[in-house]
Amino acid sequence: MGLQEVKNSILESANRQAKEIIGQANKDAAQIEQQTKQQLKEFEQKYAYELSEAGKNLEKIRLAAVNSEANHIVLKKKKEIIDRAFDLALKQVIGQAQKNSYVKKLLEKAKKELEIKYVYCNKQDIKSINGFNYGFNCTATEITAGIIVENADKSIRLDYSFETVFDTLNGRILQDVAKKLFK
Repeated sequence: MGLQEVKNSILESANRQAKEIIGQANKDAAQIEQQTKQQLKEFEQKYAYELSEAGKNLEKIRLAAVNSEANHIVLKKKKEIIDRAFDLALKQVIGQAQKNSYVKKLLEKAKKELEIKYVYCNKQDIKSINGFNYGFNCTATEITAGIIVENADKSIRLDYSFETVFDTLNGRILQDVAKKLFK
């Protein structure tokens, strides 16, 4: 065998080996591509499911927020209605009260609880209270009706103003009123 033949044999062998290596590389690349496509498909499915679940959860959260806001608005309106009902009731009681008789009754009640020195009332009731000749120091204050009394050293104060009485009553019967108004 000549040098040319050896050279050709080596080149043929190298070409064959190169073709085999390229063929194997192409097979490996195809296999890697197939595995990558499969992994991508699995990731897409996984994240599509997670995205769908996240969307459902987001919708639930949004609906809960909307329901919460709606409940808040309803409760606010119910409170406004109840407050209006109590305001109307207070106005009716004040309108129907006979000034002299209710002031006298409140003073008698307060006298049972403490020794009265100072009386605070609205401007219209000062004459009535001074007319009873109890010897109180009577001063006008910003209340609609009723009285506020104090002892001599002003350490004890009883508030029988209609506003305070109605606020106290409101706290006691609020649930019953709400049940009757919003059956």
